[in-house]
Amino acid sequence: MWDDQCTVASEVFNQLAFMKKLEIGAVYEHYKGTKAKVLAEAVHSETGEHLVIYVHLEDGVIWARPKKMFLETVTIKRKKVERFKKIKEKILIKPSKK
Repeated sequence: MWDDQCTVASEVFNQLAFMKKLEIGAVYEHYKGTKAKVLAEAVHSETGEHLVIYVHLEDGVIWARPKKMFLETVTIKRKKVERFKKIKEKILIKPSKK
């Protein structure tokens, strides 16, 4: 029963996370420690799914991730953490090694 309640609470929390405001131009830190700057929000042409377009500040690679996933919480070592957490930081993009 406790697991069922935790699952329901987690689903509700993640639905609320989708309603969190995404800030274009803001820097976010991934729970693993890497940083990303949000460039835009896009809409998938086939599915209508909202996507976050961001640049990985460590290597300059541009990524797209579903908005719901970008703003959701994940469980790491039995602790709920935001997948990406907005931070305040100067933006420095390291040049790509080619």
